[in-house]
Amino acid sequence: MKNFKYRINELLEGLPVRDHGKALKCIPKELNVSSATFNNYRNILIDEPRDIPHEKVMILECIFSVNRGELENFKIQMPDLKTLLMQDDKTCEIETAFDKNF
Repeated sequence: MKNFKYRINELLEGLPVRDHGKALKCIPKELNVSSATFNNYRNILIDEPRDIPHEKVMILECIFSVNRGELENFKIQMPDLKTLLMQDDKTCEIETAFDKNF
């Protein structure tokens, strides 16, 4: 089974058969993209660098009635700003000490 970056196919598969085909025509119109672009969005794999523009993700979340962040099949692990700033301060202290020695 392929690991898609977004749950679009999963959510489409949850629709009744009669609505699935309609959705494949309706959603690209709502996103203001071609059907080919929407199909590309549906088939982005989790390890690929390409992505869906944020605004389009937000629209898709509304269309599928999911909460913000529930369309993605991934989580971004990132330290918070305070941690980043502390790391940056330590780097700056090391660079400053290095500069003083020369």
